[in-house]
Amino acid sequence: MKRSCRIGVIAFLLTGSLWFSPWPGRNCCAAPGAGSEPPAVTEDLFFEEIPVVYAASKRIQSAREAPASVSVVTEEDIRRFGYRTVGDALRSLAGFHVSWDRNYDKVGVGGVWIPGDYNTRILILVDGHAVNEQWSGSSGVDRSLGIPIELVHRIEVVRGPASTMYGTDAFLAVVNIVTRQESLLEGTEVTGELGSFDSRGATVTSGYELAGGWQWVGAASVFQSDGDDGLSFTFPDDPARNGVPVDGVDYERAYQAFSSLRYKGFSVFGQYGTRKKGLPTAPYDADFGDDENYTLDRRAFVDVSQSVSPWENLSLRGRMFFDFYRFEDNLKYSGEGTWKDLGEDLWWGGELMVQARLFGGNELVAGFEYSDHDLEDASFYIAEGPNSADYSFHVYSFYLEDAWQVFEKLRAIAGFRYDKNSLYEGQFSPRAGVLVFPRPGTTLKLLYSEAFRSPSIYERFFDDGTDFAANPAIEPERVRSVTFTVEQEVFPGVTASATYVHNRLEDLIVQVYNGGLDRFQYQNALDIETDGVQIGLEGQTVWGLRGFANLSYQDARDGSGKGRLANSPKLLANAGLSVPLWRQKVFFLPPHPFRGQPLHGRSVPKGLGLPEGGPHALGADALEGFVRLFFRV
Repeated sequence: MKRSCRIGVIAFLLTGSLWFSPWPGRNCCAAPGAGSEPPAVTEDLFFEEIPVVYAASKRIQSAREAPASVSVVTEEDIRRFGYRTVGDALRSLAGFHVSWDRNYDKVGVGGVWIPGDYNTRILILVDGHAVNEQWSGSSGVDRSLGIPIELVHRIEVVRGPASTMYGTDAFLAVVNIVTRQESLLEGTEVTGELGSFDSRGATVTSGYELAGGWQWVGAASVFQSDGDDGLSFTFPDDPARNGVPVDGVDYERAYQAFSSLRYKGFSVFGQYGTRKKGLPTAPYDADFGDDENYTLDRRAFVDVSQSVSPWENLSLRGRMFFDFYRFEDNLKYSGEGTWKDLGEDLWWGGELMVQARLFGGNELVAGFEYSDHDLEDASFYIAEGPNSADYSFHVYSFYLEDAWQVFEKLRAIAGFRYDKNSLYEGQFSPRAGVLVFPRPGTTLKLLYSEAFRSPSIYERFFDDGTDFAANPAIEPERVRSVTFTVEQEVFPGVTASATYVHNRLEDLIVQVYNGGLDRFQYQNALDIETDGVQIGLEGQTVWGLRGFANLSYQDARDGSGKGRLANSPKLLANAGLSVPLWRQKVFFLPPHPFRGQPLHGRSVPKGLGLPEGGPHALGADALEGFVRLFFRV
């Protein structure tokens, strides 16, 4: 079938699913509840109060019934611990370590982080909408993500492979950022922040119940920081840079906007964000100390969906989405000019999803997805003009997962997904598990899952003619995982958990030196095997104390027998405690110096990471020197 014809047929089917609703009198947005009716597959489900999650199986379910090890960072956690980005929140979770290279936050999971990886093995969702682009395969967890943290209702974190539901990029974890809805339908909030390094920011969030039952929510924010003056770095091989202080090159400028409009089963929401970050480290031997060395990220999307429930045990959802991402860096070289790298991904697609209850205790989710990508890649000196290359591909996917309550205390789950990328062979991703509920408050989970990650366009085709060579022959990565989790409610509001994870990662794409070409090249050159144990305690007491404590042991080994993996902390400890001082508005945060820091093991140099130690705060919403002033209009 010709491409234009194929696109036309798919667009027709998706448009029909979005707008054809032959049951106008039926409430297709009913919240999930008890009884025989399955929860409707609607946008409203994203905004139910925890302990429900959506990201684990593309349907609302309690965290204890989710087929994964799940953590939820709530709006209250964000407020009381002063998290300023999604990356800040991830630092508080067992098994996650986040490093910073003075440009982007980079997330490792279960002891696995590959040098040069910018979150390509973690799928980031915003209200269920995947935002990972396919030029480099990455998505930010810092301000480059483009979502104001004041808009976040909760952050659902699903550990482990999840390609069964999402396909590529859901390799090590899925992070779903659920935005505020009902809690904003009462007016306008304005927040501001001031901090060290001449940092300042402001956010406006607003929500209203409109005439006829329409609901609108919007947010806009701006953040600016001059950065740390007097920075110096260690460059053993470059005496001219070694220990030399630089000023005015660590700046950051970020602008973010989000809006959503909902009516019963209809929803449309979108986002736009741009971030410019100075590069004090002057990578690739650029002029050291030049404030024209920077990266610029722009991203935007629109997601439109319609949900209907024709019968009590059946819900249908159709959606279409349109996304844009553009990366740009600027590197100055004395006597040679300014070098630019450009990467762009413009994509659209759609999804049809069915959720049904075939018989008592059985819940089925099935769906079909399609996406079409047009990409551009360019590397050039500005004076010479761009020499861009264009690429395109499309992906068809089908997924199915069935959960069956075999007995009152036993639940079985099995599912699979098939993805066909026009550039690669089809990928099959199964998942199966058993959940046992031996007594109230206790959950046991035994899970097996597989996932894949397709090479990005950058990894496959990037060739600058001097240092890096393309490799069209690279293939998708694979991971196989076994997880055993025990969760126990210690007393109301406080939960303890312990998880064992074994992963086998194969054909990982890493950058290696190709002697025959005398250049660096991405190749399927690394296998990794990991074993890890994560122990955690979290919750809130009746006295208002809110806290968490986690300990993670992670043994990540090179699969070829070369020993333990570099850049992999073996032992991580995270802890935090928030003590209310006055009317649940002023809180005390004792020091928790092990937050996100490796206690033992080879890790990313701390000199390029966050300051050692955790936040020392006394006041409303403070973190690492930032003081947030809050008022409502």
